[in-house]
Amino acid sequence: MITPRSTNSSARYAGRKLSSKQPPSTSYGGPGQASIELDAPVTQLGSTEQYCTATGETEIDTSVFKGLPYTVGFALKCGDTLLDWNQDGPGNYYRAKSSIKIQPRLVVDRTCYVKFGLILPRSVCPAPGEGRREFEVEVRAYALDDPDLCTRATARFMVMNGPGIAGGRRMSRS
Repeated sequence: MITPRSTNSSARYAGRKLSSKQPPSTSYGGPGQASIELDAPVTQLGSTEQYCTATGETEIDTSVFKGLPYTVGFALKCGDTLLDWNQDGPGNYYRAKSSIKIQPRLVVDRTCYVKFGLILPRSVCPAPGEGRREFEVEVRAYALDDPDLCTRATARFMVMNGPGIAGGRRMSRS
């Protein structure tokens, strides 16, 4: 279940002491800006698993669209390589076979909340000798009639080989 949060950053973090650094798995927006937060900055891939998942939520201030219909798009990248994309919106834009699964929107006042899941097959995850690989998920919401009217946010996360894997070999247990 999505819990609405205030887009007012001072209200959102009242009572919390924030450092000047934020984790790469979070991109806090502000008035007129999208924010994105992944549930975990690091995901482990076990030696027998064929895929791993990462989940998160985005929060979009829809007042930027001035009442125009808009769509919310997601892109999954590894370095400069686009691995997959998906988007919701009016019409049939949603790609059912995409590895990016988008939940239905929840709109409260002028804020749109969207939960998403990323399914990463073993083929894009780190090779046993590599140990880890970094990925990036970008959310971009834009007005359908005016694509220049948009808001975006980016967050990074890492996939690591799970316990018992070192250099492609299973570590012995004593």
